[in-house]
Amino acid sequence: MPQGYFIFISPAPPAAPASPQPPPQPPHQPPHQPPHQPPHQPAHTRRAAVDDVKKKVTFD
Repeated sequence: MPQGYFIFISPAPPAAPASPQPPPQPPHQPPHQPPHQPPHQPAHTRRAAVDDVKKKVTFD
């Protein structure tokens, strides 16, 4: 039991000041921009479908 308590107190003080330093994200691997699936491709198809629907509605 005393071991867990000691471990919990040990990493507490050194983790506080060292926490704000390692958080930076790596710029060599952005997760918001996949190179194998561009977001501008599906948008075109979706836009075309919306255009089609609008034309149909107007024609109606």
